[in-house]
Amino acid sequence: MKQGRTEKAVFAKLSTQKVELAIISSTQKEVDKIYDDLQRVQGIMSNVGNNTESISKSALTKVNYSLEQIDLAEKMAEELGVSSPKISELKKSLLGAEKIAKEYLKKSIEFGKI
Repeated sequence: MKQGRTEKAVFAKLSTQKVELAIISSTQKEVDKIYDDLQRVQGIMSNVGNNTESISKSALTKVNYSLEQIDLAEKMAEELGVSSPKISELKKSLLGAEKIAKEYLKKSIEFGKI
């Protein structure tokens, strides 16, 4: 009879260990899937960062060109002795756009490095 109890105890212990191993194995598979998902997120974020960086650079190029044009218009108005509030308004708006575009460019570069 004593041997029967020992066998039961051994089988119970083995059964418990088998369940623990199954849990560990299952959890390891989930951890692997989580890291795969995180890797995919990183790739998507990097692509988004690259796309927004390109758009931000394009916006800055447009801002710089427009600022050159406004400076030229401002200079011409001064030569004619005329002042135009619209020129000042546009320049202020372009300087605001430039600030935003630079901010976005910086964030895009950081985002792309993820």
